[in-house]
Amino acid sequence: MMKNCLLVLTVLFAAESKGQIIPPPVLGNAEYKPGNQDVPLKGTEISPFRQGYARISVDGKEHYIDVNGSKAFDYMVADAEGKLGDKYDIQDYQKELLNEDEMPQTVIPFMNDGKIGVLSPDGKVILPGKYDKIDFTYQRYWKLSLDGKQSMYLPGWVLLPFFDEINYLDGRYFDIKQGNKWGIYDLKKKKIIINTAYEAFDYCGGCVKTSDYVYANKGGKWGIVGFDGKVKVPFEYDHQHHQMRSDNWIQSFSKNKVPVIVNIVSKKEFVVQEQSCIAKGMLIYSEQGKFGAYDQDGKLTIPFIYDQISVEGAGAYQNFPGNYLIVTKGQFQGVVDLKGKVVIPPAYQQVKVCNQYFVLTSGNKTILADHNLRELLSVEGGKITYIDGSDEGGIDPVPIFRIAKKAYFGLYFANNGKYYEPQFYDIGLDHNAGSKTYDLIVGERQGIKTIFDLDGNILLPASYQGYTFLTQIGDQRVQIRRDEKIGLYDLDTQREVIPTLYRDYFDFIGQDGQTVVCRSGDYESPHIELRSLKDGKLLTEKYYAEITSIDSVNFLLSDWKRNQYCLYDAVKKSITVLPYNFVAYIGSRQVLAVSAADGKAKLYNFRTSATLPAEYHFSFRNDPIATSADMPLLYPFKNGMAIIGQDDKLGYIDERGKVVVPPTFDKAANYDSLGVAVVAKDSADTYRRYSRLGFLNKKGNFVIPLTSSYEDAFYDNFFLAGKILLSNYNPENGELKFGLADSTGKVFLETAYDQISSVKDDQYLLIKKGRQYGLTDAEGKWVVPLGYDDLGVRVYDFYGYSSPVQLFPMPVKEGDKWWYLNEKGGKLAIEGDRLVY
Repeated sequence: MMKNCLLVLTVLFAAESKGQIIPPPVLGNAEYKPGNQDVPLKGTEISPFRQGYARISVDGKEHYIDVNGSKAFDYMVADAEGKLGDKYDIQDYQKELLNEDEMPQTVIPFMNDGKIGVLSPDGKVILPGKYDKIDFTYQRYWKLSLDGKQSMYLPGWVLLPFFDEINYLDGRYFDIKQGNKWGIYDLKKKKIIINTAYEAFDYCGGCVKTSDYVYANKGGKWGIVGFDGKVKVPFEYDHQHHQMRSDNWIQSFSKNKVPVIVNIVSKKEFVVQEQSCIAKGMLIYSEQGKFGAYDQDGKLTIPFIYDQISVEGAGAYQNFPGNYLIVTKGQFQGVVDLKGKVVIPPAYQQVKVCNQYFVLTSGNKTILADHNLRELLSVEGGKITYIDGSDEGGIDPVPIFRIAKKAYFGLYFANNGKYYEPQFYDIGLDHNAGSKTYDLIVGERQGIKTIFDLDGNILLPASYQGYTFLTQIGDQRVQIRRDEKIGLYDLDTQREVIPTLYRDYFDFIGQDGQTVVCRSGDYESPHIELRSLKDGKLLTEKYYAEITSIDSVNFLLSDWKRNQYCLYDAVKKSITVLPYNFVAYIGSRQVLAVSAADGKAKLYNFRTSATLPAEYHFSFRNDPIATSADMPLLYPFKNGMAIIGQDDKLGYIDERGKVVVPPTFDKAANYDSLGVAVVAKDSADTYRRYSRLGFLNKKGNFVIPLTSSYEDAFYDNFFLAGKILLSNYNPENGELKFGLADSTGKVFLETAYDQISSVKDDQYLLIKKGRQYGLTDAEGKWVVPLGYDDLGVRVYDFYGYSSPVQLFPMPVKEGDKWWYLNEKGGKLAIEGDRLVY
């Protein structure tokens, strides 16, 4: 019994055609009935355009039009993989197009007059609506049906001719039916290469090796026909679709109900034996109780002199046993190559083949030899096994061997002869160390790891319990762990550049990333130090509790409990101690909030090393309020300016400490990125309270003067599409009007409108005045003149996950009718009673 003979079976994937023997399932296209469960409303409904199409429903019956107003199709098939205009589906579709071997799946079938076509999510017609059926079952092709004929649509938008039936073989060859007979179509030659003269075909579509022939049925019997049209094996056999192959051996035939193996070249037949199998392309067979093997041409290359033949060995199941067979005579094993040459005579108790290396066991001795039978290593009372990481998706086959002796493991690197005596409790592979460069060999003993590269070089000595490659700083620096503390190890210099004193993680700051933030202590009392990544040198003499980034160069180190503060310059790698009892980042890239022992709080310009003279109280609130404190109350800087409060009023200072706007306002907001801030003065009459709002530039001048507005208007957003949203409130009638100006005060739209909203990524502004609507561009130029009763432009249609609408043709409403306006001001010849989305 050949218990160790490796059976090489062919797996046929479901995505492959098997000819017409077992036809692939054909799924019909789901029918969509417009209106779903709702009773359709009478009249005409129109929708905004998406990717060039708009839906029109007349008394509940729908169809789609193109941008010219012409009918495009009836409806899109329900439950499609894609949605028209969906930005995520468009992205998926574009990614799918990059795969040259598969058809895109994120597409939209549509129906038109009972015929089916296909759209992409971005609105392009992939196939026109003229087919009876399109089968999307398989990713390698779409099957098309038209007028009783079939074709296939292939990656790269290749359309095959139509036949009575067609099936996919391998992407070049297709079995096609005309009348009652089958033939083969060659896509490369663009013609039928095997005439339609056969009852059936079968093919090994799942074989690794591409076949140059098909299994063919003629007159009720099976044979083999080459793609050159020549008969390779006569039609004398029965056939079942199992153990399919694509080489010179046929393993699926039987004759007179007896399974046989046929060689295509020699035409020899072999009755299937319980012990026979095909391995490494060789037919292993027995005669009179002895085993031999036939090669691909059916020639006996290994005579019938062995008690057993197999391909067993380390790496065999990863397909790396080399081109050898293991033979057995009596109690001994040897090796022959695929030409029958004896490489190792049967003289060993056990033989393993590991690529081009052999592990030979004789008595108590195990020998590792190369393909020239040169002894590389021998072990008494131990084992030698091949380390194969290929099944884990990592390294290619590399001749690295694990040496087991007693309870320990060693390593041997056959490429260069490096040998490490058995000393480890375990040896494994690491493909996921975070390194872009290394696959690693890891030796472990009592939790301590030694890390080797694939050439046997020691990357990390046996000193650490863990390691992480930090690819953001290059593959030569490794984060190491010892006793729950971390440090950094330099692989180039083979030394610790940062000792294992720290916890959690490292940060790498500065534009060059060459400064390391090192954390120790516990979470209630953190300690932060800075070290140089280059040499590990300490840059801080003391430790701090917190680090704050001012910009990419300057960092504030703080310890409020001990009143220790300093500035770190990541370019100069220098520390400047700040001699204050308190220092805080206050939103500026020029000044810090500081106070000395006298408790006086001031601003410190760390660029000039000057303490500014004015004294303040500091507040870190986000909502400034007026105060009657004895000193100005200073709020955090934003965009180079800070709000101050004094005498129940608010104003502004700049980063020089200069009062640019004296505290004269009841309300003040931070300066916007436009360099403009909104301020307010509250007013009151006998009946109501209201505010007067204005806009200041950084010089303290009004770009927009104070204008009456309602009391809570200050808390609205008065910046829109990179402009200032003007407002004008009439306290007599409570009317609020809006306009638009730039940061210099230039008015684009007078304050005469009831609503201004940004649409389509701030490219356009939706304008409402009274009951009339219009549309301008971002500069206030009219695109759709004011005068329509409604526009089919919803602000949120251009954002978020939902399918964004296109701007034109735009649904507009006049009176009780909706119609489409194009970019040139023209009108499509379609009217609707309602607008639906």
